[in-house]
Formats: sequence, C-alpha cells, structure tokens
Amino acid sequence: MFDWGDTVTKPTDYERVTAIVINWNGGEVVLECIASLTRSAYPVLDVVVVDNGSVDGSPQALRQRFPTVRVIENQKNLGYAEGANVGIRAALRQGAHYVLLLNNDLTVDSRAVGELVSIHRHNPLVGITGAKIYRRDDPTRLYCVWEVIKYHHVITHSVGEFELDRGQYDQVREVDCVCGAAMMMRREVFEQIGLFDPIYFAYHEQVDYCERTRKQGIKIVFVPSAKVWHHGEHSLRSRDSLYLKTYLLRRNSVIFMKKHGDWRKWIKFLSFVTLTLVVTFFGEIFKGRFIFFMARIKGFRDGFMGGTIDSEKLFSNFHE
Repeated sequence: MFDWGDTVTKPTDYERVTAIVINWNGGEVVLECIASLTRSAYPVLDVVVVDNGSVDGSPQALRQRFPTVRVIENQKNLGYAEGANVGIRAALRQGAHYVLLLNNDLTVDSRAVGELVSIHRHNPLVGITGAKIYRRDDPTRLYCVWEVIKYHHVITHSVGEFELDRGQYDQVREVDCVCGAAMMMRREVFEQIGLFDPIYFAYHEQVDYCERTRKQGIKIVFVPSAKVWHHGEHSLRSRDSLYLKTYLLRRNSVIFMKKHGDWRKWIKFLSFVTLTLVVTFFGEIFKGRFIFFMARIKGFRDGFMGGTIDSEKLFSNFHE
C-alpha cells in the first residue's frame, strides 16, 4: 500500500480531485454514494453529480440532502460517455488536477481517493488508475479488479469477477483497462487524449479510452488499496434493461473493433461472434428467451451500420 499521508504534509500540497457521479434514476443508492464521498479522508475533493434526465426525483433529493454538491441536470439521457464528458468539462474548468469517475451505485472507502492520488503522485507516467471493486451484497467477493482486452465477442474479460477475495489481487500493477465503475484520470490525459467517445453511449467507453491512452504510452494502473463496493447495475434490473445491456455490449464491441482492430484481431473477433451466435441461438430458445438472441443480432448489425444513438428512441423502441 502506498501511504499517501506521508507524502503530503500541508493542505496546500494536496491536488484538487473532482469526483463525478453519473446518475440515472439512482434513488437511494446515489444518495448512499454521495454520502460515502462526503466521508472521504482526502481534504480537497469536489463532488459533481451529472444527472441524465432522471424522473425519480433523485436530483432534488441530492440538492436537499447535500447542498454543497453540484448537480448538473441534462435534459435527457445523454448516455454514460457523454454524461461523463459533461462532468469532466466542468471539472477541468474548475481547476481539477484529477477526475474520479464513478457509477452512481457505489460506496467509496474513505481512503480510496487518497490511495489513487498517491499512485499518480509517485508515478508521473501513470495517467489512469482504477479501484478494487467489491460486491455490495457479498463484501467478501469481488465485482471486478481490472479488464483484459481479448478481442472476443464482447472485447474484454473482467478479471476477478465474483471471486472470493483471498488477497490474490493485492499488488499494484499495470493493466490493459481498469473497471469503468471507479476510475481516476490525470488532467493531462484529457488534454492529450481528449474526452470519451459519445458514440458508445454506454459500455466499452472506458475500454476505448484506455486503449487510446495506452497507444500514447501512458500507463494504466490497478490500485488494490483503493476500495469501493458496487450494488450491481442498479439501473439495469429489469428484463427490458438486461436486453438493452445485451444489445449495447454487442453494438459497442463492433464499434471498438472498427476503431482498434487489425486483420488478425478481426479474424478472432468474427470467429467468436459466429460461435456465440450459434450457441446462444439454441440456448436462448431452450430458455424461452429468444428475444436476447435478437438483442445480439441487432447489436452486431447496428455496430456495423454505425451511427449515434437517440436515447429516447432507444429506451422506448429497442424491442422493435
């Protein structure tokens, strides 16, 4: 563990961090998330909530309970990627040295922000850091530690997913991609790389960003001493929402390949796509869930066709 407290002795030595929480109908969980950030031991932390057109009253609840937290309300759901960009632009205008991007269904350990900052301060070549994410419903098990880019049908493999935490991932290490639910980025990375690509809407935007960053020689590091707990996709609990996730992951995997794949990677990717479509065709019919097979087909189709997402059409008509 890096002891960030020993390297910084005066309040003026602390670099400003802005935590950006992307919210969409977060209800009570986003209130828990912000409450955990207010208990952070890091002394120079601003909190910004970017609300993507929630209709559950969560923006009003946030303002009432946390009057010092800035809430930016988008008029509609811009997606996770562009929602993050809205917050990042605001953070950079306010002089943030680091941006901590968080899902709305996380609770954050009081030392997590400082642990992430410490890695950046000790290692100027590090541009992105990621936290160790546990399951909230079973804190002995991991939700995700980092991601390996595999170039298969959904591009990445999530390392540590649902594993019992036995200390097997307790070393700081350089990785392909951090888990997007809790990632910190140095200001200079945005100045060099730019912002998230809004074409992804949601899912794989952080994989694309990490890949763009690594191509510029900037290091991405997993920090196990920075701990957070994940409720598990609070906004995606229903059958319809799981359909939407299935669709977006396949659509965005094609978009990622179009940006980053060479011919060898395309052969691997298309082989996995063909195999998984054959397997899931019979599997989903057997389960009585043929609609999820169609979500895959539509996702791959729309990824190849390209184009941006209209969120209102996506959420109202994605079964058609």
